[in-house]
Amino acid sequence: MKYMKYKSIAQDFVIHYDETSIGFEGKCYTTINWENNEKEGWNYCSGSEGGIGHEKFNNDCRCLFEFSIVWRGCWDERIYFKDDEYFSEELEVIANFWKEIGELLRGHGEIRGLK
Repeated sequence: MKYMKYKSIAQDFVIHYDETSIGFEGKCYTTINWENNEKEGWNYCSGSEGGIGHEKFNNDCRCLFEFSIVWRGCWDERIYFKDDEYFSEELEVIANFWKEIGELLRGHGEIRGLK
């Protein structure tokens, strides 16, 4: 399992992903940045209590969506939403985030010879 941190204006994310023989699959989690006595860091957002963070990954971390990017003669990209509802602002952030992460992972897949 690998992970990648992504920072946007509205929300920060971390993705956990695995490389498969034909692409990538993974999950996207929301994060909270913090500063304390000149130190900076981030925690995973809680899925059950808003505004609460977890220092270490656990089952309560908010999974925003799962995804797969596979090469099947063309790139097949899918997002599987985990929540029943989203704020409209979240959808724009997710779309922008997905565009950047999709391009990055497709590029990595092409380096691996998947295309």
